[in-house]
Amino acid sequence: MIVPPDGFLSGLRSLCDDSGIPMICDEVKVGLGRPGTIHAYQYEGIHPDMVTFGKTLGGGLPISAIVGPSSILDCATGASLLTMGGNPICCAAAIEFLRILIDDRLDERADRLGRLSRGHLREAIDVLPEESRRHITDIRGRGLAIGVELDDGNRSEQFAEKVCYQADRLGAVVYYVGGHVLEITPALTIDEHTLYNGLDLVVRAIDDVAAGQVPDDAVAGFGGW
Repeated sequence: MIVPPDGFLSGLRSLCDDSGIPMICDEVKVGLGRPGTIHAYQYEGIHPDMVTFGKTLGGGLPISAIVGPSSILDCATGASLLTMGGNPICCAAAIEFLRILIDDRLDERADRLGRLSRGHLREAIDVLPEESRRHITDIRGRGLAIGVELDDGNRSEQFAEKVCYQADRLGAVVYYVGGHVLEITPALTIDEHTLYNGLDLVVRAIDDVAAGQVPDDAVAGFGGW
């Protein structure tokens, strides 16, 4: 959940061009509307040689895709026997999702809700006690791909684990990545009331953990990814 600084992707594009290396963007988690644009790489106006898609593409059904030039992709078939390969139902779902994404302008919706969400989080955090606020070191993201960076003094995973555990108990599902960053990636179609309610529950979970309301043994069986 790290937002690349301005110029990073365009600089990478130039390096790949200079070295004759295909540039591949993995947009499995942050593509197809989530970052506030159809593709995350569009923020810098570049065009990669290949792009990978998944998760969002199927709208809940298992499917992934690689898009690229025929010079790379037109080769001998080597993946036709995969369990999930060529599933017509999943392909139909992906086509319908792409239609909805474009027709309903879900990318623009994600951009608007993302800006509102980050503002809502900052306002909710500002009223927390200092003991709780000090555990939150950054709020960042684009669109509905939001990261809340936590710091319990030594960036221990256990603090983030406890927040995820407590949020679940309160009624919100949130994960942590990188050991100490909460990943907030709600559905692109989520309504504002549900979104704000979920964000408030996550902030409350941080406050509860900072106040010592979640003992170590409560998360002992939930460690890991």
